[in-house]
Amino acid sequence: MKKVRVDKNTRPLPEFRAERGVSVRVDVQDYEKMQERLELLEEVYKAEEQLANGEGISHEEAKSRVLSRLAQ
Repeated sequence: MKKVRVDKNTRPLPEFRAERGVSVRVDVQDYEKMQERLELLEEVYKAEEQLANGEGISHEEAKSRVLSRLAQ
């Protein structure tokens, strides 16, 4: 098995073949953080789309629903 030298700084490390970028090595913890951020952004975009389509509820309605669930 080929050993890979790990760069101690956690910056992404691009890899090239035939002068083309083919992959990027990134620290596992950084990758997981990026995935979490992407998931959050997807939720934000989905919410914005729903609001644009008139599918949202007012702040007061949301607050009322949350408070009623907490009271249960």
